[in-house]
Amino acid sequence: MILFPIAYYLTASRTNTPFARYGVVLVPALAVAAGVLSADLIARPRVRNAARVLTGLVAVVTVLYAVAYMHVYAAPDSRLAASRYLAR
Repeated sequence: MILFPIAYYLTASRTNTPFARYGVVLVPALAVAAGVLSADLIARPRVRNAARVLTGLVAVVTVLYAVAYMHVYAAPDSRLAASRYLAR
């Protein structure tokens, strides 16, 4: 499972013009890897509390980022607002 993200990254990073959309393919593999790492750390008694705090922090930051990103779509698109203004 770990070979796919590495092989894909090496293949996609060879282009002269890297695009973020090519990295979207890596998101599921990286999410699974993060979940496995989190579960493994929580299973260890010595670092259980730190792992829980870190996992919670990652979850909170992810939710805040998603809310901030969705806030972009709260306002109408400027192109649509301009076309409505010009149509009047």
